[in-house]
Amino acid sequence: STGMPTSFMLMSPVEGAPTLSFSGNTETRLNIELKTDEHGHETSWTLFSVDADTDTQTSLIYAAEENTYEPFEQHSVQLDLTPGKYRLTLRDDFGDGSEGWFIISVDDRELIRGGYYRKEISYDIIIGYDPEMGDRDEEWLKAHNSRRKVWHERHGKAYVPLLWSKQLAEDASSWAQVLLSDCNTPGITHESGVSEGENLSKNKGDTDAGMGQLYPADKVSLILSQVFI
Repeated sequence: STGMPTSFMLMSPVEGAPTLSFSGNTETRLNIELKTDEHGHETSWTLFSVDADTDTQTSLIYAAEENTYEPFEQHSVQLDLTPGKYRLTLRDDFGDGSEGWFIISVDDRELIRGGYYRKEISYDIIIGYDPEMGDRDEEWLKAHNSRRKVWHERHGKAYVPLLWSKQLAEDASSWAQVLLSDCNTPGITHESGVSEGENLSKNKGDTDAGMGQLYPADKVSLILSQVFI
């Protein structure tokens, strides 16, 4: 085990969402804190439970309707949730944009801090998320987070370790297979339309000469050092 927390995951709603597995039945505290702009009455938000198999909203957990808030009002809500998938949607009902801010936390750990959005913005929150990981997966996650931790501490930033995303891992593997179909192509081609961004490297050659081998996971530092410096 990497020792990384696996009690929750945050993701943007997408079509063809990955199969999710959950563990435990302990309730988890979700905290939603927000501050409205000068048009506070236009701010509304909902939290629904979501069927993990069909990705459809089921039960309404909480709703703050239009005309709930005053201008520049700060408000927080704490909810105890059992393992499962939930969808938080914040809206500006007039549609000209909200210039307030919001913070989403789980068990006092901040997941996201956001500000401006135009019409609406949604996040899927996975409580009790328990991803299936192989030894290699755990090695890469641990190496990645150790590098992130060093960078955040060096620059006085709050460090939040990443969690494993089966969907991102499958997407990356699929593109790697595309690249492997023609190793003789000069350079390396980035996949188009990848909103998460990507880091790519190419290792080609005779394995007997030390090329084309599967490097230890800690070699991830060689790539991340180009980003976290």
